[in-house]
Amino acid sequence: MAIMACPSLRWHQHMMPVQSRGLHPRRCLPLVRTRSRKVDVRAISEALGSAPDGMRPCCMMGHVSDGVARGSFQSIGGVDCYVSKPKASNGAAIVIAPDIFGAQFINTQLIADRMADAGFTAVIVDYFDGSPLPTWVMECLLELSRPELVARPPADADGGIGSGGQQQEGGGGSNPVADAVVSALRKVVALVRILAVVPAWFAKQGPPPPAPTAKLHLYEGVLAALKSGILGGTPITKVGAVGYCYGGGFCLALAARPEGSASSGAGGSGSGSGGGGQYTGSGTRLIDAFSVAHTTVKVPGSLEQLKVPGLFIAADQDAAFPDAEIARARTLLDGLHWQQGVGPFSIVHYPGTFHGFATRGDPRDPLIRAAKEDALTRQLAWFTAHLTQQGAQAAHAPASTTQLCAS
Repeated sequence: MAIMACPSLRWHQHMMPVQSRGLHPRRCLPLVRTRSRKVDVRAISEALGSAPDGMRPCCMMGHVSDGVARGSFQSIGGVDCYVSKPKASNGAAIVIAPDIFGAQFINTQLIADRMADAGFTAVIVDYFDGSPLPTWVMECLLELSRPELVARPPADADGGIGSGGQQQEGGGGSNPVADAVVSALRKVVALVRILAVVPAWFAKQGPPPPAPTAKLHLYEGVLAALKSGILGGTPITKVGAVGYCYGGGFCLALAARPEGSASSGAGGSGSGSGGGGQYTGSGTRLIDAFSVAHTTVKVPGSLEQLKVPGLFIAADQDAAFPDAEIARARTLLDGLHWQQGVGPFSIVHYPGTFHGFATRGDPRDPLIRAAKEDALTRQLAWFTAHLTQQGAQAAHAPASTTQLCAS
């Protein structure tokens, strides 16, 4: 499996000036920009102690995008879904498995709208039944991560738990004792809010990848309904799946069961368990291609049963898909492609990024903004190549590759 340089980007992985871009080198947790200050989110781990199994604080961190979604919710196969329809359909659909902020998250809805702009019918599956993790958790985690006391003058116009002015020098009318008390109280409130919601939410919704099998049956209903023409218009002939963070395990599992086999079979998510909903067995491929971004990948368990082309978007120093696992995955996927005729596969690694960047990255950071855009562009190109007539008429897709990209 060749290692290729990203053609649109110039830097090499070990030449990136990460210190000047607000990132700790060789860490999976970045410095997050809030106003003009920097916040070390590694402090979140210390504040929370132990997160739910399979989840890390970085899974709940990020930026909420600005914008207005143009799609709408409707029932598909008995499951509520956010649907964004193209003006001119290419005959393919992309089913999105969202992160823990669900189908209601504006960031993911805007991504679906971009996919519709490219001609795909984009569908976000609401497998949290209308109760995703609330986005205010991101604000509370940022509050917990603040490493210094911040004087907040009365004239602070922004308000909210995530606001605050610059550290006051030489007093400036602020009361250091009062500032310390307020800062401590804000952290206590943030922690109490998180602990009151997050553990109970995971207990209700089930474990994250690599064991998401309890919700897989929802996807078979959605996929079957899409192919039956429930949305009208141009018939859907091929379907791709995209998974972000928590949702990536669903895509890997679907990609490992292309014939609608029972969920007790060997799983693409590496769970290998028989719990959860059962497939009815449609006799046709459930999906025709997939892409996952910053999701938990276990080698070989997550990969050895894959049967359709797949694109992996990998963040830098991400505990969900560590650099060492990327190297092992490259070797395994290369073998699947050349020895078994499965694939092709591609792993695109973005140095300087962090877990969640493809959906929750802060556009105010030029590096993150460019990486996020490049990741979506590559996903659209991947699905065009493997799902559409236009892609079928183009040159054959390249062999499995790992690419090092930086923005």
